[in-house]
Amino acid sequence: MGMRILVAEDSPSFALLYKNALEKRGHTVIISKDGNDCIYKYMDSIQGDGQVKTENLYDLVILDHQMPRMQGTDVAKEILDLNPKQRISL
Repeated sequence: MGMRILVAEDSPSFALLYKNALEKRGHTVIISKDGNDCIYKYMDSIQGDGQVKTENLYDLVILDHQMPRMQGTDVAKEILDLNPKQRISL
């Protein structure tokens, strides 16, 4: 059974590489184009039905370190504030 992975990558070519490589290994990959988009997608996943979910909806969040609008470390801090148990790779 594959993982559900959220990837924040501002380079379209690198985002496609992540998506193809991880999906070939059986994972579900959701791509976000920058740090803000990543936070929105993460928050939407934990509040999608109006109630905050406590379980990890993503097995892993992969963050590009340097992105426009919001750095990967800042995104990691915000996600960990929402869910301290979330696995994150920078």
